[in-house]
Amino acid sequence: MGGYLALILVFVVLLIGFLISGCVQEKTETTTTTTTSSTTSSTTSSSTSTSTVMPDQEVVISLSTDKETYHSNEHMDIAVTIDSPAILRGVGVRVYGIKARTDRLDKTEKINLTIGVNTITFSYKTPRCTGCAGIRPGTYQINVDLIYNNDFIARATKNVDIRQ
Repeated sequence: MGGYLALILVFVVLLIGFLISGCVQEKTETTTTTTTSSTTSSTTSSSTSTSTVMPDQEVVISLSTDKETYHSNEHMDIAVTIDSPAILRGVGVRVYGIKARTDRLDKTEKINLTIGVNTITFSYKTPRCTGCAGIRPGTYQINVDLIYNNDFIARATKNVDIRQ
């Protein structure tokens, strides 16, 4: 019994030390860019997150969609951009959200990152907006999590509007 207690105590001390050392730092900011031409105008909003993967090396992840407002059963392109300081193999990229009791959007891909900017695109068909099988019109959050070696390393979020 005493051996188990000592093992648990060592684990707790190591966990506290890890958390205090700041091995995983996260900063979230939202940026908006607007593109306007003589015939069309579009707005793309993205959310950016920075997180330390290795000492003195940060990965930056951002999430954007092709539009701000969607309608029932409309196609949505979701772009995840990852700026990696190193080659990272087997990175999990999970895009999820549009929550109405459960996440309506939930897709995961495993990718290998190269040094520099890496982009992965997810396609999604928005749910119906009304009726018992649909969702209510409103603003919904989309999230992207980056997982490396079974550790959460970064997250970005973005809001989209879904209308009838």
